[in-house]
Amino acid sequence: KMSVVMNGTDLEVYSPREKNAALLKQFGLEGKFVVSYIGTVGMACGLEVVFDAAQKVPANVTFVIVGDGAYRTNLEEEAKRRGLANVVFTGRQPKSTMPDWVASSDASLVHLKKTDLFTTVMPSKIFESAGCKRPIIMGVDGFAKRLVMDAQAGLDMTPDSADSLIACVKKLAEDPALCRELGENAYDNIARVYNRDQQASDYLSVLNLTIKQS
Repeated sequence: KMSVVMNGTDLEVYSPREKNAALLKQFGLEGKFVVSYIGTVGMACGLEVVFDAAQKVPANVTFVIVGDGAYRTNLEEEAKRRGLANVVFTGRQPKSTMPDWVASSDASLVHLKKTDLFTTVMPSKIFESAGCKRPIIMGVDGFAKRLVMDAQAGLDMTPDSADSLIACVKKLAEDPALCRELGENAYDNIARVYNRDQQASDYLSVLNLTIKQS
């Protein structure tokens, strides 16, 4: 529970909005179905799975990796070696543009390597995507996945499985109505429930009740 409190959505920052046309144009993403991974680019993220999937997804799909990290250079070199034109790296971007990046994506990829260690984490990407009404491709096992699935806010992806990622992407890219439905569910069942103001209010209520009972 505490991890959810700590990672709640800041609805004043991550809120529903239109796609940023200028941002999409800058990176050649106009008219594409954009699946974004936004955050630190490290070994634990297991983003090699994106490369395997990129070779088999529909032609209009582009994976965008927004951010920087110790493993970004390695991944960029591998993408170039494979000739993957539908995998775009933006590098480090201003923090102020992150809400627009989320909102300009058609789906958000939340992924970590398949290991028991990561079944206990709660990625903040979940809440940011939910705040912008974006469907989630959930490639992290454990409580985080149960939260997203119970909220009907995304699709279940098996971590490290390119075939599973491909299936999720195809399902979303071919069904705009499903994308909208999952995004709405994400906002109503995650962002509204686990926003920071609401979490703070709930926590204060618990503290006040504890004080009265003591």
